[in-house]
Amino acid sequence: MPRFGLGTQVQSMEGANQRQELNETVRGMVISALQSGYRHLDDAMFYYNERGVGWGIRESGVPREEIWLTSKISGDLADAQNAFEGMLQRLQVDYIDLVYIHHPAGTLEDILACWRVMENEYKAGRIRALGISNFDNRMEAFNYIMENAEIKPQMAQIECHPLAQRREARQLYADNYDIQVECWYPLNHNRGDVDNATLRQIAAAHGKSVYQIILRWHMQEGLCPVPGSTNPDHILENISIFDFELSDKEMAAIRAIDLGDAGRSFNISYGDWNFGNFQDYTYDHTYTPAASNESN
Repeated sequence: MPRFGLGTQVQSMEGANQRQELNETVRGMVISALQSGYRHLDDAMFYYNERGVGWGIRESGVPREEIWLTSKISGDLADAQNAFEGMLQRLQVDYIDLVYIHHPAGTLEDILACWRVMENEYKAGRIRALGISNFDNRMEAFNYIMENAEIKPQMAQIECHPLAQRREARQLYADNYDIQVECWYPLNHNRGDVDNATLRQIAAAHGKSVYQIILRWHMQEGLCPVPGSTNPDHILENISIFDFELSDKEMAAIRAIDLGDAGRSFNISYGDWNFGNFQDYTYDHTYTPAASNESN
């Protein structure tokens, strides 16, 4: 899996009356990212943009086999098989590289039932890797999966950035269970990382933006960041972090600004309730692939 990816959620456009604009926007994001060198796309059924992601992949000119495509199941986990079939259809693909349970919400039995569907699809080759997202916020669900899963989680996704470095969760997943940690919301726009004096000082020393310093920190910590942006210039800026390296002293300085849980922007308590009720949507994309493309 390419460790650096594009987060495709555009939360401000997820309303039912904006799905057309949302999917067109995300289609453009995906094309820009893939043409800028990204090979990892992070999506979810509850982002309501899988159709736009699928079209972006098709129009990018990048072969499907070069792209690591992720999506996430949530909502009624007891209906996970139908949810997965819908994901394939909306993304216009015949396999997904990584599928997460998006939220540990619902009964433990339903969570495990969803995992069984994912395990079966893993064995069938329609899923390449299995993951859990936000399970550190409901340890009974994490423990239930670890005790009962035939195929253990290979990936765990958490909120993680310099102000909330999530050391306990990272130790749980990476050190205790050898699960790779992926970070959603790595730039923490809600909490103003860009105003942090330590990050500004390090950015100035390297001639880079604060965002690039944050993402470089993720990479040197062994994490997998998936920053999102709708701006092609920012998409390119975010991935332009492989021509410099942070020193041990700079890494230590960034580790010192951790606020623990106080630095988190999202901290949800989960229980035996479904996380939302997914409603399928339409997207009237007018692009028609050339005959030569359809045969590839």
